[in-house]
Amino acid sequence: DIMYRNAKTNLAGQYSLYGSNGDAVLKVYEDNKQKPEAEVKRLMVAKVKELLQNNRRVSLHVTTAENYRLKNIIDIGVNSTQAAAGASFNKSKITEAFTKAERDGYINKFIDETHKSNNCWHVEIVPNAKPLPV
Repeated sequence: DIMYRNAKTNLAGQYSLYGSNGDAVLKVYEDNKQKPEAEVKRLMVAKVKELLQNNRRVSLHVTTAENYRLKNIIDIGVNSTQAAAGASFNKSKITEAFTKAERDGYINKFIDETHKSNNCWHVEIVPNAKPLPV
């Protein structure tokens, strides 16, 4: 759903975010965007599955459950976070907290993508890599 929605909103911007595998899925969208949404999504999912069967990942976010257990990779949207936090929302403080968590070893990798078209914080976590203080 998210890849479809982002392609519909800003296809050129999405091409700039993905590598060749993701671009192949975006091409499916581009070639079929005049068809009903459900059909386009089905075709896009089929392409993702085809690529995964050939051990080619579309994105770090598109993976098997087995791989996800080894590394959790998520994008946390600024808009949804702001909606949930309300008046207490502070993008700079959240970004600083993620940066500190990465520096302290609780987050494996943090990328601030709040100034890109996807407007999110990209976080990669290896579960239980560093125990939380008691």
